[in-house]
Amino acid sequence: MPNKKIKEEIAMSKRELLKLFQVSQEVGLPLSTIQKHVREGKLKAKKNGREYLVTRIDLNSYLGIESNEDALKKDLEIANLKNKVKTYEYQLKNIKNMINNLDNIIEM
Repeated sequence: MPNKKIKEEIAMSKRELLKLFQVSQEVGLPLSTIQKHVREGKLKAKKNGREYLVTRIDLNSYLGIESNEDALKKDLEIANLKNKVKTYEYQLKNIKNMINNLDNIIEM
């Protein structure tokens, strides 16, 4: 079932925690800059004892990268809209058939 797999991926990405020095290495910025951005609230981080931890989702948000969760929500919304369009197309087809039937009855 794809929804279960999607939920598991989201949960895993939320659990992935990075220390600030790991964020610094990954982003390519000095540790002091990362610490400053945490203090300023530009980068979300949770304090754990004496260190700060950043989730993968928060790091992606900081970098302006769309998270899996956002992409999955968009994909689900697109699928819902496609289903609605199909339903409306079916309803329109039925209405056209009814109009044709009424035209045929009137012509008799």
